[in-house]
Amino acid sequence: MNNDYDREGRIVIPQEGVIEIPVVEVGAVKLVVFLNGEQVLAEISESMDGKSITLTNPIGVLVSAVEDANDDGDYKTTVSYGSWLPLAADRSIVVERSSIITICDPIQSLVESYLGEDHG
Repeated sequence: MNNDYDREGRIVIPQEGVIEIPVVEVGAVKLVVFLNGEQVLAEISESMDGKSITLTNPIGVLVSAVEDANDDGDYKTTVSYGSWLPLAADRSIVVERSSIITICDPIQSLVESYLGEDHG
């Protein structure tokens, strides 16, 4: 048993106290929001120390408002996808946890769309 880990999903660092680190299901499709506002949909896994995560097959998500065609002043929200780091040879990318605002479960339609895409 690893004495530096307790059953509540926390890593204990004796000289600094207790750091809360939510446990992330390995391979789960998550929506990651970065400090710079980028939103990325990817399968994620966490490092053992909780300081970084690996994004596997990441795709960028862009949400925009488009004026409705019936010209009544209403707007529709559209979601589009694009390559995220398209010049990277490896499709598993490690990012520092400190560059992330939040990691959350995306709506089911995004997950279904992601799982239906070819990420090669």
